[in-house]
Order: sequence, then structure tokens, then C-alpha cells
Amino acid sequence: MTRAERLARSTARAAERTAKAKAAEAQARAKERANDKEAIEKRWVQVGRLAHEAGLLAWENSTLAQLFALLAQLADSPDPVSVLDGLLCGGAHRHESTVDASWMASGASDTSGMALAHPPGGVAAARREGM
Repeated sequence: MTRAERLARSTARAAERTAKAKAAEAQARAKERANDKEAIEKRWVQVGRLAHEAGLLAWENSTLAQLFALLAQLADSPDPVSVLDGLLCGGAHRHESTVDASWMASGASDTSGMALAHPPGGVAAARREGM
């Protein structure tokens, strides 16, 4: 076997290894995308179930869209439950510092000094007890 033949064979094997590696990478990416899609679909089902159990499906789609747009503003909050709880209570349980409308409108996430108190069990429990 001549030097040129060995070089051609070596080049062909390297190209084959590269093609196999690319195929394996593409297969791994496809599996990852499928897993991600499955996880998202499971999450959609979970969120839908929560919305159903909370009675939210009685609302019109446009109302739900508006509410979710408002909830999305809480995404950067370190404690969105407390912020929303404080807002729904109309300030009755706030102390130390207040959440003002400019914080919500700006989408700011700096809550240093902010402390929102809420009744044990949350707003729903307090309302059932007659707050």
C-alpha cells in the first residue's frame, strides 16, 4: 500500500468518524428537544388542572389572558405569593414598607426592605374566617 493510499484511507476513516459523531449529536439534540417538549406539555397539563380546580375556567379566555398578563409582571419578584397576597388584601396586612403601583408598573424586582405580612393559610383562609 502506497503512502497516498494510506492517506486516502485515513482521510476516509476520519470523515466517517466525523459523520458518525455529527449523527450522534443530532440524535442527542433531537432526544433533548423531545424531552423538553414532553416536560412543557406535562407542565401545561398541571397548570390547566390547577386552573380548573381553582374554578378559573369559568372565566372568558380574554379575562384569563388579561389576568395571566398581570401575573406575568410578578415573575421577577422574589416572593410573588406575598406580593399578590398583599395587593389582594388591599394593604390591610402590610407593614414596614409598602408595595406601590410604580414597583408593579416598572417591573422592578428590588424588594429590599419590603415585608408583607399575611394571615396563616393565606388570603383565602382569612376570607373564609371573615376578614
